[in-house]
Amino acid sequence: MKALISLLVALLLTACGGWEGKGVITEKTHSAPYSWTQMICSGFNAQGICTVWVPIIHQVPEAWGFKVRDRGGDIHDVEVDKQAWDAAKPGDKYDNTP
Repeated sequence: MKALISLLVALLLTACGGWEGKGVITEKTHSAPYSWTQMICSGFNAQGICTVWVPIIHQVPEAWGFKVRDRGGDIHDVEVDKQAWDAAKPGDKYDNTP
């Protein structure tokens, strides 16, 4: 189960952070930390009905980012650390090239 969750998180992060390029910051974004609960079945009776439910609590950390418009006009979501987020403002140029 842990391996499956790790794989899903890795795929999600890859999908979100794949853009590399230059552009202009159009918006600063912020997500407060939160948690959510997933109930999974860990015990079944002879008829195959779940009889034991176990809560799994997921913690999602605080996140900061920018919406960046590239030269083609496309908007990209870029995750950054708090220090970069604090230092920038909409209208600033942003370079996310390797």
